[in-house]
Amino acid sequence: MVLLPPLKPTIEAALRDVDSTGKDFRLAAAGALADAPPAHRKAALEGLLKLARDKEPLVRRAALRALGSFAGQASIEQLLHEAEHAIGDHDPRVVDAAFELMAAIGEPAIERLSAILSVGETSRRFLAARALVEAASTEAREQFLSLFPDRDPEFSAALALALGDLREKRAIPKLIDALSSGHRELQESAALALADLGRDEGARVLIEKLKRGDSIEETTLALGKIRAAEAAPALWSVASKRLSPALRQSLALGALAALGDERAMKALERGLRAFFPSRRAITAHAIAEFRIVALRPAVEAAAKGKLPRALALSILETLDEPEAVDERSR
Repeated sequence: MVLLPPLKPTIEAALRDVDSTGKDFRLAAAGALADAPPAHRKAALEGLLKLARDKEPLVRRAALRALGSFAGQASIEQLLHEAEHAIGDHDPRVVDAAFELMAAIGEPAIERLSAILSVGETSRRFLAARALVEAASTEAREQFLSLFPDRDPEFSAALALALGDLREKRAIPKLIDALSSGHRELQESAALALADLGRDEGARVLIEKLKRGDSIEETTLALGKIRAAEAAPALWSVASKRLSPALRQSLALGALAALGDERAMKALERGLRAFFPSRRAITAHAIAEFRIVALRPAVEAAAKGKLPRALALSILETLDEPEAVDERSR
């Protein structure tokens, strides 16, 4: 017998269920109150504020997430107060939701997030950094740049990755310096961030990371971005493992093809004609990811039957897009 999930309660039922003795009813109420119509928004807000102090962590988490939908309507001070209270919760799921609410609040939460980012407990600093990016990416850039490198190597590693994701070019000198730090995670994160910025100074670090088998897909992508010729042996080691996942092999072949490796190009062409549709699709995505323009005719041929037309057209559009300017040429 298959049990269907309970139906979402009506807004009237949700308002009543705020005071239900059943945890599942209160949990469902929190989700329903997030979508309350204008006529019920005030009552829904009051109900969610009550549920945010519920005895059950899952109910508190759901209520905090739902409060995010009131960020542009309710009192900012009220929402900030609730978020700050929840940041001290003993349950990490509730703390995570509190920072989600901070992100939804946006600019008014920047000062509080910045304070946690500077001197908070490590796990909360990670959450504050994520929330700050969502609340105000410009402010996040400045904060991350001023804090990097941090006294905590693990947090520094997270900052490095964030600076790479934000394409913050002003961080390049600091990221290059971090390559010579004595902390492996920081070195690797700096190398990945530099790759995001089109820089190859971290190639040696990334090659060693790939040889160890750490985060193979992510590392392969980074090496492909910077077209590091010295990475070819390590990339072939990944591409030639018969039992490796198809995605991993295709990414390694794509990175090699980006270096102009003819053998890798022929392997990708074969991948477009593979028996399994999933293998053909993965190969096509790898060709697009590394912008292997030389294989455009092969993708066009695959569009006539081997690849779904919509996917093939998307891949061809990507290959036709102008190449981004390499940061090293500036």
